[in-house]
Amino acid sequence: MTALQKEVLRIALFALAVFLFLSSTSSGVVLNFVMMALYAALLAQA
Repeated sequence: MTALQKEVLRIALFALAVFLFLSSTSSGVVLNFVMMALYAALLAQA
């Protein structure tokens, strides 16, 4: 397995984990917190 395939697999697993977490909750506060945390993480990498 190449390094690129490992990275894509990690991204896919992370996306699946986020999807499962968000689909299991119906609280708007939790959904908003998760989206803001993901956006902050994205900005921190820029």
